[in-house]
Amino acid sequence: DRERDGWFRTMSASIAIIRHAYLRLDAAEKKIAEQQKRIRELEDLATLDELTGLLNRRGFFDAFAKETDRAARGFSTGGLLIVIDLDNFKMINDTYGHQAGDAALRLVGKTLSGNSRAMDSCARLGGDEFVLLLANTEREKALVRAQNLIRQLNSLSLVWYGAEIPVRASLGLKDYGAGDTPDGIFGEA
Repeated sequence: DRERDGWFRTMSASIAIIRHAYLRLDAAEKKIAEQQKRIRELEDLATLDELTGLLNRRGFFDAFAKETDRAARGFSTGGLLIVIDLDNFKMINDTYGHQAGDAALRLVGKTLSGNSRAMDSCARLGGDEFVLLLANTEREKALVRAQNLIRQLNSLSLVWYGAEIPVRASLGLKDYGAGDTPDGIFGEA
């Protein structure tokens, strides 16, 4: 009986140690998952424009550099960079207030998002300046998409407390391919 009692005590202690180790491991896994979630949130803060939800300048130029690298290595056919500047945006802010201006920026952001594929990158660079990178797209197809975007952007209207505010934009376009650099493409657009 003493031998059996000793064996049961040893087994009980072993089970308690294993249970304690499992609980510690489970707690550690939960903490790691929370930390990974926080890291993703911080990465988003560093690369996303909080007003529109689009990429910000840093996020865009990171994505743009990766895309031009893919084009240089032959993994992308190139594409089209569209630089967008809102016309008379200061007038919207001055006449209707900054909240109306923010609503107009969100409307433009939503329009750009609706015109981009998963491989494309759209961003608000700051103020009223946006960009859309149509990646891995043949020139003719990209130009058709750009013309459609121009029509959409220049027919936007924001209804603000009963007033209909037209939102208009000017666009600069530059196609790119292997050998082109982000700075060169952006400067020409």
